[in-house]
Amino acid sequence: MTANSVGYDSLVELLTILKSSVPESKRTIKLDTPDKWSASSELKKTPEEKAVFQRIESEEAWKLKNVDGKLIITLNSLGVSQFIIGIAKAKNGEYDFSIAGAKGQNLWFW
Repeated sequence: MTANSVGYDSLVELLTILKSSVPESKRTIKLDTPDKWSASSELKKTPEEKAVFQRIESEEAWKLKNVDGKLIITLNSLGVSQFIIGIAKAKNGEYDFSIAGAKGQNLWFW
């Protein structure tokens, strides 16, 4: 993922609210200029137009899947925290890294 400073701040705000929300809470955001080269290889390089963030109670920190042109990102409390840390690093100028994940489910920051 990549964003400008305002976009990162907005996403941190959304994730912070989501972290304290009840399980199954979700929010959808529209993505600018979908880029097939940024899509997950696990998701067959499909560019998404929207991202859906959903809070879950699970042992998996997160899971990514594509449904009808939407990137569905399910996150437990740990996953939300790791995502926020990744955003802070990217906002501070660190790029080309991923956080956690398994089986092609890493969240990359460019």
